[in-house]
Amino acid sequence: MPSTATTDCPPLLADAVRPAVVELMRQGVVLAAKRPSQFEQLQRHLPQVRHYLATLWLEVVLDESAGIALLQQQLSSEAKESHPELIPPRPLTLYDTLLLLVLRRHFQQRETAGEEQITIDIEQIESQLLPFLPLTNSARQDRRKLSGALERLRERKIIQPLRSESGRYEITAVIRYVVGAEFLQQLLLEYEQLLPASSAPPSRL
Repeated sequence: MPSTATTDCPPLLADAVRPAVVELMRQGVVLAAKRPSQFEQLQRHLPQVRHYLATLWLEVVLDESAGIALLQQQLSSEAKESHPELIPPRPLTLYDTLLLLVLRRHFQQRETAGEEQITIDIEQIESQLLPFLPLTNSARQDRRKLSGALERLRERKIIQPLRSESGRYEITAVIRYVVGAEFLQQLLLEYEQLLPASSAPPSRL
């Protein structure tokens, strides 16, 4: 007789939280500022959601103070060999990586200064990217290239354009989980060592 055990099956989710879980799995992140009702449901049903996602080798990081629910792969390097990855890695170009580091450094500086909503405009981004451009084999800014890179970060919910100000973006707290503070400093130092001394920016945060 076949076993009727269901211990390996994902537990049923409450109807109220299912749309939020679908959004989380589809987008990888739920922001309270954009999806307040879904974020609230994730908060309310967090143990159930975590139990459900754990059966799929996924975990949710919920930062209530920042208003962020972030989906992450739970697999260890050994487990990845035997289990499929539901969140495939999306490699960044060098340009995108440098942009991400510039945004992360700006976020950390403004957060340390006590700002709650951290914003940056495209001119500031261009100015902070300028010292790193020699690493990309380019000596000048390319607004079209920058706009494309910003759009990719917007799709990942790392930045959000401000409707009230064209060309200005809010850097969301998602960036904390994409680039840690120590990793940021390490990468900045490594990149700065590759730059000519005349163009290397200060590495202190």
